[in-house]
Amino acid sequence: MKVESSEDFIVNNKTWKKIIVTGKNFQDDSLVKIAYFYYVDEKNHKDYIFTYIGHDPDFEKYMFQIEDTIKSFIF
Repeated sequence: MKVESSEDFIVNNKTWKKIIVTGKNFQDDSLVKIAYFYYVDEKNHKDYIFTYIGHDPDFEKYMFQIEDTIKSFIF
């Protein structure tokens, strides 16, 4: 696994972390990408994690759907 990018993702004044890693699928050696989005709510002792695993060329399209889901997530 290789970290492709790591950046902050701001939603409702809360800083999420977005990390994208690439690696090989152990079943068929194809390249896969994994997007992790996480936020730690220290005040309420809760962790929020969203994960998307996909392949190019559709990875970016579906990853943005996860981002939209997080943006509509109210807590």
